[in-house]
Amino acid sequence: NQHAADMMDGSSIGTRILVNDGFAIGLMDLPVFKERDIWLSPPNSWDNAGRQLSTHFGPLVPMINTRAVRSEEEPRSWYDLLDPKWRGQIVVADPRTSTAMDMLNVVMVERGTLEKDYFERLARQQPKLFLGGARGPIEAVLRGEGKITITTTSTALFAIAEGGPIKAVSPKEGAVYSPMGITMLNKGPHPNATRVFVNWLFSQEGAAIYAKARGGMSIRKDVPDWTPEAAKTSLDKINVMTPEESDRASKSREAGILFNILSAAR
Repeated sequence: NQHAADMMDGSSIGTRILVNDGFAIGLMDLPVFKERDIWLSPPNSWDNAGRQLSTHFGPLVPMINTRAVRSEEEPRSWYDLLDPKWRGQIVVADPRTSTAMDMLNVVMVERGTLEKDYFERLARQQPKLFLGGARGPIEAVLRGEGKITITTTSTALFAIAEGGPIKAVSPKEGAVYSPMGITMLNKGPHPNATRVFVNWLFSQEGAAIYAKARGGMSIRKDVPDWTPEAAKTSLDKINVMTPEESDRASKSREAGILFNILSAAR
């Protein structure tokens, strides 16, 4: 059976599923990948064969409504979110439909950067859980239904572009970085055209156009950073999620582990 699409562009977890299920094809034989020393991170860092290629990284951080949170109140640590003043003011995507909280758990808690009971303590803050798309928590914060959300900065770019009062903050323990990228399906209708497109996408020209259109940082060193100021995060501590952690995050979401924890205090 032929796939309806040629490729997928999305989160590391989504493209990882296609690789694990045998639906992806390797692309490391493309000419562009013969270039050396121009990558901030190897495009095939998650899969040596290039079945999953990283175009950029999406940092997961707290984001605040700047009209509701004064500069001196901005969280400087993940633990600052446990301050009683934020009780009922934190909005997150429901863990049944989003892996954001699971990513934070597998990278920051399971590695020991945050204490094991971090999510039990966060649950006592009674965070508001939003079902639906990734933009939901950002839109809720903009409407004043909360003051802080935890999400990848890319989900807030639409609001920043429209002048919305939203800003990323950088916890001292660092952000969680998840590779974002593409996967070419092994039974797509246009395999040759897809290979030509991917080769262009990772060239300097293609990567520059993609970064500007998306409003972010490319994995190529020779491409300008187009991340809006309000979405920039500190690069002092970068906690990059591994493929194995991605798999655990997916299994945790499917099992509803963090949903049960975060909804227990209601």
